[in-house]
Amino acid sequence: MAAAFTGCGLVDEDLSVCVKDCTLDYELRLATSLAAELDSELSLPQDQPVWEALDGYFRKVFTDYAQDVDLSFYAAKPDTQDSLRLYHETWVMNAARASYPLRLRIRKYQHLAVANVAENGIVRLDADEKCHASRLVQPDRDTLDCQQTGLFTARLPMEVVEAENQHFEAHLYMVNSATALVVDTLGSHVRDLQAYATGFAKEFRICDSTYYFRSYPKHDPVIRTARVDAPASTNLCFATVNFPSHPAAEAKAEIGTDDPEGTASWQYHLYTLMPDGSVTRSVLSIFEPLEAGELKIIRAKVLENGAVQPDDPSVGVSIELEWGSGWDFNTDL
Repeated sequence: MAAAFTGCGLVDEDLSVCVKDCTLDYELRLATSLAAELDSELSLPQDQPVWEALDGYFRKVFTDYAQDVDLSFYAAKPDTQDSLRLYHETWVMNAARASYPLRLRIRKYQHLAVANVAENGIVRLDADEKCHASRLVQPDRDTLDCQQTGLFTARLPMEVVEAENQHFEAHLYMVNSATALVVDTLGSHVRDLQAYATGFAKEFRICDSTYYFRSYPKHDPVIRTARVDAPASTNLCFATVNFPSHPAAEAKAEIGTDDPEGTASWQYHLYTLMPDGSVTRSVLSIFEPLEAGELKIIRAKVLENGAVQPDDPSVGVSIELEWGSGWDFNTDL
């Protein structure tokens, strides 16, 4: 190291072996205000228990600070050539903004940063030894539990030079999203309701900022909703945290056989247990894409026959009465 510093000022010396101090400033930028989204759909006094329940559940997702951050620095190369990681650090950030001192060799880099993976529970960082291969992935299973944290990433081309100490700034943006289903059960006499969601990406490529979906004949992963307890309310509340949905122009029929035209971006699959033990199946098709950093709230009501009817007329619905009996059934997941 001493030799490297000594040689940095010599004529014709290879500056790639020299090391310089620099500072990287990180700022988390959250596009969605959780309170504003809840207010837009749950504004009546009788909605207050549901508002509080969903606020408590999603607060750890739509957060204004990052917990853990994973920092990787790759050799800058053309997009046609993937590059190896040259330097790697992990930090506990626990803030909306943080600065980290670094000692990097003089050269051009492609920097990738990922936040909040450690406590997510479902998503992991994979293939991060190479820049363009680095991705956030879920288990390759048909049915998955919800993610537990808001995930944030940043991309920054940077060049460390010999002449000065440098400051770089990277902005972390949210790459997953969330949904909530609020179902009014008053007067329906249903015994239970199960909810699943589908139509979401399976992985995220960090350097390209690109989502990947399953290809036919496999369907997109099905997400088990988390039931959110809302005391003093006649509503059942379900929540998911997942990657974004199919874009509108690219929605495919493989998200579910109940969407034969393949135009829905994502869906809820609902199974209502009736008093006589029969099961009614409802499929809600949402045609507006679920974007990164977005929370989408769908309200609906359970009818006497067990069908789930959405409040929003733009949400498509298909019903299958007496689809099964009891909970002893194998859903097409």
